[in-house]
Amino acid sequence: MFATPDILIAIKYIAAAAIVWGIWMFPAWIARQNKVSDQQMVRIRFTSWGLGWTGVGWLIGLWLAVKK
Repeated sequence: MFATPDILIAIKYIAAAAIVWGIWMFPAWIARQNKVSDQQMVRIRFTSWGLGWTGVGWLIGLWLAVKK
């Protein structure tokens, strides 16, 4: 069975979307592993998900997730 170019392009875009989604969700996952409070979790999710498209918001969310 041969893979057509359309299927390979679709697989490429699905893989790229999965990687971007995983990176976008990383601060919230780190925060859950560090067992932060629910109030802090809301802040982390807002900065990571809401402002994550800026890059700066994602970094702030990551910083909030790892600080003790």
